[in-house]
Amino acid sequence: MLLLAGGTALIGLVVGAPGRPAAERAAASAGTQPESAVSVVQQHALVSSWFCAGATSGPSTPAPGEILLANAGLRPVSATTVLVPEDGHRQRVVTEVAPGAVAVVHERMAGAAPGGGWVGAIVTLYGGMTSVSQSVVTARGTSVQPCATATAPRWYFAAGEDLRNAREELSLLNPYPVDAVVDLSFTTEQGVEVPGQFQGIVVPARGLAEVDLASHLRLRRHIALTLTARTGAVAAFETEVARRPPPGAPPVGSPGAVNPVLPVGGTTLQLGATTASTGWWWPGGGEGPGLTEEYAVYDPEASPASVELRLLPAGGGPVGTTSVSVPAHGWVSLETNGQPWSLPGVRYAARLNSLNGVAVVAQRTVMAASPSASRGLGALFGLVHPARVWALTNLEVPEGEAWLQVANPGERTARVHLYEVSGGSWRLLPGEKGLVVGPGQSATARLPGALTGALLVVSSVPALVDRASYSLSAGSGTDYSPLAMVRTSASYSTGRT
Repeated sequence: MLLLAGGTALIGLVVGAPGRPAAERAAASAGTQPESAVSVVQQHALVSSWFCAGATSGPSTPAPGEILLANAGLRPVSATTVLVPEDGHRQRVVTEVAPGAVAVVHERMAGAAPGGGWVGAIVTLYGGMTSVSQSVVTARGTSVQPCATATAPRWYFAAGEDLRNAREELSLLNPYPVDAVVDLSFTTEQGVEVPGQFQGIVVPARGLAEVDLASHLRLRRHIALTLTARTGAVAAFETEVARRPPPGAPPVGSPGAVNPVLPVGGTTLQLGATTASTGWWWPGGGEGPGLTEEYAVYDPEASPASVELRLLPAGGGPVGTTSVSVPAHGWVSLETNGQPWSLPGVRYAARLNSLNGVAVVAQRTVMAASPSASRGLGALFGLVHPARVWALTNLEVPEGEAWLQVANPGERTARVHLYEVSGGSWRLLPGEKGLVVGPGQSATARLPGALTGALLVVSSVPALVDRASYSLSAGSGTDYSPLAMVRTSASYSTGRT
């Protein structure tokens, strides 16, 4: 488990919104227990499409995948999942998802050859308050990522590597009836690279294209990339599976190391960024003995970027700050461990801002090894778009713990509820005491391990939320995942039942 200060033992959440009843405002200001239910006016007929990729088909493959269909609403919803493998044939699965439930669709193709191949999924959900995520479960770790709700002609990835114990794959899904054609360019420690074999890649109509970066980028310690579509648009995912390093092998970063390795095994699945930004947030962070934390910053623009990284302790306290210049079409890595501005042993939010207006792409990576109690590899793009309603698929963490992490980028205090569906209505989880996040601040709360199903995170003001899990089990490892925004035009008010 992550041994850092500043967390809440049991999640307690309070919600507030402009125009709420006076009695509720008084209760919130007095710190009393909030009401136990929420009423929601939603669009039950809402139809949403989700695009998933980055997994392999079958249990004996490098990155076996599952589609997680979460229904945080009060009515059953129907889902149609079309599995799309590399070979072009498709498989359709229809699923009914009960209120407050999570249904699992295993990404296994009927009749697939042993060993399988890479697979994507196009999911259509009929109903509101729903979300779709994908879980990649391997012997070296588990990674969960919300699926894409839209395609784009341009995608960015800030960090990756191809080492002798780490494999990087790019999965491109095209849900449209015409082919897409894309080009890839890379920035590595050897400079800007544009391999001819990665130009003019055809992503077939309603199909999947898989790109093994190691086929033309051998033994790269850092890989940032830009995808640009000549025609069409795609959804882009990056999957990394790292084996345990061989005994005695020099880790990445060792001076003069030849053929280094990633020092931990693990699995990460990342949905790319469709735009660069001048500001990125990570609601939770921390480093300490055995925990190596790194922020990779990629500048895909033609002008250098000047950026500032700020570490903001949960609950206040001294802030850690550093600034760095990122070359045009280049990258820098900021490792917090051992730096004079770091905050070892403290939970904090991290905020990265461009000081000169040049947009960048940024990712946080954590490697967990002894003497830390947790194990594995975790990665998370910074968050950009705050929201009021998020869906949380509460997955069990073997021999470990899961945390909800909230950052408030606004100027008003955020009060947040965590709801479950119970008895035909939304109800606060039992035992909630109230989690209040001030402007520019963050808070973390441990999630009860007995929870199952689909939960709603509701904030009084737009906030940024992610989920972190830490496990002693090699089969679960370390994972960081953003939550899916709930696609609904709901309005919220509290009331008694």
